[in-house]
Amino acid sequence: MERTILETIAEFCFSLDLKEVPSDVIRHAKVCVMDALECCLSSENDFRKEGAFNSFEKGCDRECTLFGTGERSDAPDAAFYNTVSGAIAYRNDISIVGKGHPGSIAIPTVLAVAEKYGCDGKTALEAIIIGYEVMIRFGAMLGDADFSYAFRPTAFVGPVGAAFAAAKVMGLSKEQTVSAASLAFNCASGLNQWADDGTGEDVIQNGWGAKNGVVCAEMAKAGVLGAPNVIEGKFGFGKAFGVTDSLSILTEKLGVEYYLKDTRFKQIPACMNVQNAAQIADYIAKQEGFDKNRVSSVLIEMTGGGKHWPNGDKKEVETLIHAAMSVPYTVAQTLIAGDCDKVLFAPPYSSETREMINRCEVVENPEFTRIQKQHQVIRVTVTQNDGRVFSEKRLDARTLTEEEAVDKFMATVDRIYGNGKGKEFKNQLVELESIGDVSSILSNLR
Repeated sequence: MERTILETIAEFCFSLDLKEVPSDVIRHAKVCVMDALECCLSSENDFRKEGAFNSFEKGCDRECTLFGTGERSDAPDAAFYNTVSGAIAYRNDISIVGKGHPGSIAIPTVLAVAEKYGCDGKTALEAIIIGYEVMIRFGAMLGDADFSYAFRPTAFVGPVGAAFAAAKVMGLSKEQTVSAASLAFNCASGLNQWADDGTGEDVIQNGWGAKNGVVCAEMAKAGVLGAPNVIEGKFGFGKAFGVTDSLSILTEKLGVEYYLKDTRFKQIPACMNVQNAAQIADYIAKQEGFDKNRVSSVLIEMTGGGKHWPNGDKKEVETLIHAAMSVPYTVAQTLIAGDCDKVLFAPPYSSETREMINRCEVVENPEFTRIQKQHQVIRVTVTQNDGRVFSEKRLDARTLTEEEAVDKFMATVDRIYGNGKGKEFKNQLVELESIGDVSSILSNLR
């Protein structure tokens, strides 16, 4: 009998051995771990993080670390809290092809389950790679099918990727892994209205994805069965969401082509949709003759996907969530600050900022839309009342190099735990596959 899609992916997960994974994939995976942990440690303590922390029981006798708190909890709750904590940073890694943030879910999930089961570093690294590959392929499939913007891709792919990753750490059989992932497909859900209302449930969606993935793996371990045909079956996910023509992406070149190595690290703590525009505005603000006080109009040309992405062209900014998703806000703030790294996303918002936002116009450029599956192309044209015009077009945002991401991680660890701790922790993660018990390094994060 022909294997189902879930059975094919489960075979890949069960048989994946780090010895057969290309070295550049392994190296990038380790940087992804550092970047995800940096996000967890550097995030602000806002109402969502506090709410997540207060939603479950804690105690010194619990099995897993809650990063940066000195507290411990059970594995599902640790995966939940650490994921929410990292997602709040809004700088978590991004897969352009997968249209989501795999590291913010896969890494806290794996570390929580690994700590519970005393897993070695090699298996943990294999599980992280699995989580990334599943989440990115799932997201790429949704993108290929022109998934509705009402749905948030990361929320849909999170539980499934987390379930596969947790199954690897727990040493589940292929059959149990299929059940874990199948159960997780029933948790695949998430709406994007939070972006328009500025309420920020996106980070909670990530946390639920991690927690539900762990719970589904635990249930499968206990013998609960899930439908092997949950993806392509006549009443399965493909039919339910109209994506049946794109399902082949889930398994094509699986284990041969690794999507993880194309994961990118964002420069500023905001949606990927605003990064390119912010960097262009940064470039313009530094040009000779630019004067923020003389700006009369700002034309922002984008792809249709970028303009219509939730909150992408929003000018009525009232909350941090609005600001982190809004291209006109980020451009306006960058032109005022003169540096995109100095943009402040949290309210209150000055009259100067609001006036600059009102001078911005966001339009779709059909030429850009034609290549939006390959590039997030943007052009910003600033016109001043002295007749000067500044215009810059770029295909994609510049993202942090691996070295820059590692340096950012070490700087954050040094700031929180003391000078020298960043290099010490980095060296441990560089040798992650040689560590006998992942719990020994997580003590650094208490």
